[in-house]
Amino acid sequence: MVQTIRQGPFKFLFIAQNIIPIIGGAERSMFTLMQELRKRGHTVNHICQENYDLSLEKTAQYHDIIITQLQWSPMAVKIAERYNKPSIIMMRSLEPVCRVVHNPNEARLIAECGQKCWECPHRITGYESHGIALNKCNLILGNSQWSAEWMVREHHHSPDKVGWIYPCMDFAFLNEEVKHKPEYISMSMWTYSAGTDVFVEVAKRMPKEKFRIYGYKYDLPSFPRYQLPKNVEFIPNAPQEEMFGTTKLWLFPYRTVPNFGRVVLEALMAGIPVVGIQAGGIIPPDEMIIDGVNGYTVEGHDTGPWVSRVKEALKDIEKLSKGCKDTDYYKFSKESGADRFVDYTAQVLNNRTR
Repeated sequence: MVQTIRQGPFKFLFIAQNIIPIIGGAERSMFTLMQELRKRGHTVNHICQENYDLSLEKTAQYHDIIITQLQWSPMAVKIAERYNKPSIIMMRSLEPVCRVVHNPNEARLIAECGQKCWECPHRITGYESHGIALNKCNLILGNSQWSAEWMVREHHHSPDKVGWIYPCMDFAFLNEEVKHKPEYISMSMWTYSAGTDVFVEVAKRMPKEKFRIYGYKYDLPSFPRYQLPKNVEFIPNAPQEEMFGTTKLWLFPYRTVPNFGRVVLEALMAGIPVVGIQAGGIIPPDEMIIDGVNGYTVEGHDTGPWVSRVKEALKDIEKLSKGCKDTDYYKFSKESGADRFVDYTAQVLNNRTR
């Protein structure tokens, strides 16, 4: 980041389809960032579908910068243009760059394409609404170093226009009293893209261990249909303290390349070692999982290497758990994220005044 002149306080207007109520990780991260900015004396307002009124768009003129993400990015960038305000798009998923990300008949492609986007016929071009918004905004913020590099490499945005901050996360759940016995090997989401098939095959080869899938079941037509084995439970809508309080080892066998593994970080900070895919934001340059310290990484999705790593992690569970607790996670903290975000905001505003 360049040296900046103005450092605030700033007036932020967050515009996104979903902010309050919080419905998922992207919304939770945005809300946590908004709260952290308010603590620092910045003005923070928002527009989302819950409070939307056409007249609210006019309030953009009284703010310094527009922040957006996901579905409403094109609308938010247009509002910023209308009132001559700079805008930042926070990249949180494949949605703004992939045309079939929500097409149930094509979902399997996204899990198997490796996010090699530039030559892909499904890539959203600069002539479509999301592509136009990405081209017109002042800054694109990936949610990991890997995702920022990917936006430059696969979507050909200028390195000067792309930055990154980790999602701002509130770990208050770690203060909850643990009332459960950590006895399960767990993962989140029953979907093909999350690697549920890999998880199930591991469970089949380890019938004496107990496994759990938390989250939701997304039964897409492209998802392989099969019955879960007897040693695998599906637990929907569980609170975080139950998810992590009952888990001794977390698996993250994602097939879609993870631009940021939120649940990986949550597990690690709860003292739970993770065996995860060696891809995307999980490994260098972001280095969430450090092999032999707080878990292990696995290359590819063949069951054999996954079973071997899971057994190795279980054997080393006490050492890895201690490694989780001893690892410095400050770079992933909401305070660090807010620091980077304010610096990027200052950079954007100062560039406009030069």
